[in-house]
Amino acid sequence: MDPQLKNSLDSVMRAGKVPSAFLLTAEADCDLEVNAKEMAKMLTKCGDISRCPSFLSLHPQGKMRQIAVDRVREIIRAIQLRATGDGFQVIAIFDSDRLHRHAANALLKSIEEPPGGTIFILTARNPYAVMATIRSRCQIHRISGHSVANGTVAGDERWTHWLEEWRWLVEETGMTPSKRLIVDAYVLIDNFLSLLDEEEKFAHSLDETDGFGKRQLICRGRLRECARVLFDACIGNLPSDGDERRIAIHRLSGRLHALDRAASLLAVNCSESAAIESIVLALF
Repeated sequence: MDPQLKNSLDSVMRAGKVPSAFLLTAEADCDLEVNAKEMAKMLTKCGDISRCPSFLSLHPQGKMRQIAVDRVREIIRAIQLRATGDGFQVIAIFDSDRLHRHAANALLKSIEEPPGGTIFILTARNPYAVMATIRSRCQIHRISGHSVANGTVAGDERWTHWLEEWRWLVEETGMTPSKRLIVDAYVLIDNFLSLLDEEEKFAHSLDETDGFGKRQLICRGRLRECARVLFDACIGNLPSDGDERRIAIHRLSGRLHALDRAASLLAVNCSESAAIESIVLALF
């Protein structure tokens, strides 16, 4: 557990002034989950948090990786029915920046009027992506530990999930893309740019020089990953019929060209959002 976080938690527990909500932020998701669970152990006084009756947690789910309002309400009701021990009841919400708007509002109400003896632990790599009114009611702690490989966060699960969503969109658009997927496409664009912002901040914290050049380098690397997933997904689903196969290969060529064009636009300082948009909309 992060020493500063442990000392701070020890202090408020001794003083009997534990906040109703904490927000943990760090560069690596693994650091956040480990520290949140260690906090929960101290607050609940449970040695094995996985079996603790006073601890419940939420993670984003589904292809859009969001936390729905029904799940927030269910977990709050569920913890009220559980037996209490010597410590607090704890609800941990991982990746709290993935809360649906209605879920965030439901959580805000519970943080303002928490069930008796209940503490909320939220985690988010980017605290400013959490609803401002929730953030303002949390005691915020930045975890210092992180793992770095080749200048980026090692084992970054959020980029992995983004690529899974990208693959899903590539496969769903297929031969006859549906316009209903346009909304999903724009969500992907927004998430790509948000993740890029986070990775740039982390890279800049390691080296203060040439921040803009770093962003371009990171973005080009991510575009290469997009191209790899796009190619693998399309090649693996080529039709067996000769004419349909030729059409599919032609569409794949056009999509890959859009990726190359986006990289070229970035090299001449074109609008980043426009470049990313051109890639995703090329699927249609």
